[in-house]
Amino acid sequence: MAETLRELVVALSLDSSIVFTLISLRKQQIAKLDELVKARFVEMFGDPVKNPKKWATKCFDDACDGIGDGLHGTPEYDDNGDYPFINGNNLIDGHIVITPATKKVSADTYKQHFIEISSNAILISINGTLGKLAYYNDEKVMLGKMAVSCLHSSGNGT
Repeated sequence: MAETLRELVVALSLDSSIVFTLISLRKQQIAKLDELVKARFVEMFGDPVKNPKKWATKCFDDACDGIGDGLHGTPEYDDNGDYPFINGNNLIDGHIVITPATKKVSADTYKQHFIEISSNAILISINGTLGKLAYYNDEKVMLGKMAVSCLHSSGNGT
């Protein structure tokens, strides 16, 4: 019995080292893929700071009516609330996606922290899930600090 237990411990030790090796190799693979994506971006569009391809640039101030952000803090959540409290996790493929996990706030909390959002705003995550985008379509949502609204000065982005 003791010999079988030793064999099992040795087998599990070998298996765990294989698992840790595989995890390490996968992390290396992900890092290399990340480098490849960045290199492809620079290859296609050039260095965004140096702009060697002379892409037209515009300051946000010139392209937007205004730039703002949501609540910097945690509101009082209300499971029965009518207003989803969104952040970068809710910005998926250009849309605001409300899931069962999305916290909600009451009408009073919504009114207390109300931020007017233009119907042609673009929401951009600025914390955590950095850089996700979604178009705002008059959804009744409360913005967390993880979403910024950039208001187009005209409907076509110019």
